Amino acid sequence: MGLLASLLMLSGIASADLATEPPEGATEAALLVCEDVEACADTMWLVLGLESMEGVPLLLVDALVAAQDTSGEGTERFEGKFTARLAAAREAYALQSWSVAEAALDDAERILARWSDSPGNQELFELSYLRGAVRRARGEGRGHEHSFAQAATAAWNRSVTLPESSPEAEAAYYAALTEVVTGGLGKVRLEPGLPGTVYLLDGVELGEGPVEVTVFAGAHRLTARQPAFGLTWSTQVEVLAGETSTRVARFSKVGDVQQLNAALAEAMADELVPPGLGAVLGDYAERYGLKEVILVRARPVARVVEAQTPVLEDGSLGPPPELLDLGLGEWVFEEHVIQELRYDPRLRRFVR
Repeated sequence: MGLLASLLMLSGIASADLATEPPEGATEAALLVCEDVEACADTMWLVLGLESMEGVPLLLVDALVAAQDTSGEGTERFEGKFTARLAAAREAYALQSWSVAEAALDDAERILARWSDSPGNQELFELSYLRGAVRRARGEGRGHEHSFAQAATAAWNRSVTLPESSPEAEAAYYAALTEVVTGGLGKVRLEPGLPGTVYLLDGVELGEGPVEVTVFAGAHRLTARQPAFGLTWSTQVEVLAGETSTRVARFSKVGDVQQLNAALAEAMADELVPPGLGAVLGDYAERYGLKEVILVRARPVARVVEAQTPVLEDGSLGPPPELLDLGLGEWVFEEHVIQELRYDPRLRRFVR
């Protein structure tokens, strides 16, 4: 049993309706996202009473952390898988086995989506470049242009080498590069996070924050590493021409329930799951055979009502004890707004 569940029991909160892991055969499970044990105690009964939660196992986030601690999926394993699939795509492309190359690239992208660290800049560049080259060879309309543009965007530090490909593929890449260059530049500013955190952008190490770098406009892979604690985190940053995108590392793959709760709450607020957090949820879903992981939280909000002075039982006048009199002709009391989002580990995003 995790720390948070143990504290709930010590606090006198019934845990009979809480699961420690999804039962065998379950296709979905719900995670209660809350700031601390008191917040869980205050909101658990609200979530358990939801009609949508009927028959769905409800777990606390420390169950997710406990499963993660024994996952055994380290950076080395992800890196080895990614490198192998990228090499397979290279070989298949050289043999003009377009479908085999595309399948290998699909595998590499799935691995990358679950990986909270990052390959090097050359490897990220080749992933997009080979995708464009394969699509160009298969005659997939203008689909290759987006892949070549993504490759060019990742090559903002101009230190990459084109993999072996056809003259037509190279020409298409340079055309896309011209479009990316004329699309303008933007900036990424990275603020200091946990002490010792080192940032990488598209696999290029930038050092500790604060640091600012000028890049091509477009989507970039931002990674942070904290070697002392073995923490890694990745997300996608969309950079607009002439603007600065500011980020700070928010490590999620860590045996700290409060930090993971905060990362999940942020993902729910943005309705966007960064790759590192998606890896945690994806590993958990794969371990238990879940098709969906439901994130649920009850956010407290203040409701203001016009003050009315009732007569209390002793005959005196005053507000009811559950309301706070602000002395402003208004009373404020707290209620909760329930947010429920379903995460599909196969699509790697929230679904409606």
